[in-house]
Amino acid sequence: MFLIGLLGGILVIAVTLSVLINHFLKRGSIYQKESFPSPYLEPGTSWLMIRGASRAEIIQALALQDPGESASWAEAWNRLSNREVFVSDPVKDWVGVTGPALPGPADDIDAFYLFLAGLSRDLGEIQFYFADSCSGHHGWVRMTGGVVYRAFIWLGVTGWQEGDRTASESRLGLATPQYGAELEPSMVNHNLASIPRLCQEWSTSLFLAELPGVIARATKHTTNSK
Repeated sequence: MFLIGLLGGILVIAVTLSVLINHFLKRGSIYQKESFPSPYLEPGTSWLMIRGASRAEIIQALALQDPGESASWAEAWNRLSNREVFVSDPVKDWVGVTGPALPGPADDIDAFYLFLAGLSRDLGEIQFYFADSCSGHHGWVRMTGGVVYRAFIWLGVTGWQEGDRTASESRLGLATPQYGAELEPSMVNHNLASIPRLCQEWSTSLFLAELPGVIARATKHTTNSK
C-alpha cells in the first residue's frame, strides 16, 4: 500500500508540474499581451513621436540611410530587420519613428538619456514610448531642447523618474512610483495597455498602425548621442 500511495503521489506531482509548465509556456509572461492593443504586441516595442521636424531632418538626425521602401506602421513591424527603422509621414505636425534599431533604456539608461537629449536639441520636442509585453518594462519621456519635461521608466523597478506627473497620467490612472519601487503585475498590465492612449493624448490622436511612411537603414551613428 505504501508503494502504491507513493507512486500515486508522484503521479499527481508530475501532472501538476506538466499543467504549470504548459500554462507558463503558453503565456510566456505574467503580463497580459491581450490587453495591449495592436500593433503594440511586439516584445520590446518602442517608438518616438517628433513634433515640427520634417522627415528629411529626422532621417539626418538619426543618421539613417537608404530611405525608400513604403509601408504602413503595422506593415513595417512585420518586415523590419534589427537594423531598420520606420519613419512615418508627417501627421498633424507629428512624425512617428519605430523599429528594433532604436535605442532603449534597458541596456544603459544614461546613454539612452544622452541619445534623447541630443535628438531633442537637434529636432525640438520629442516623445519616447517603450513597452515590452514580455518583461513588463515600459515608460515614456517628453523632452524639448535637451530639457526633460517628464520621464518615467520602469525596468523591474523605477529606473528614471523626473518632472511633475501630468494630467494625462493621472486621468489614465498610470502608476508612476518613485525610484527603486516595484509594481504589482496588475498595474504593470494597466500601464502597458494605457501607453498608446497616453501617446494619443500627448501627440496625435490617430491610430499609429495606420500611418504611412518609409523604411530606412540604421547605421552605427544612429544611436550615438551628440
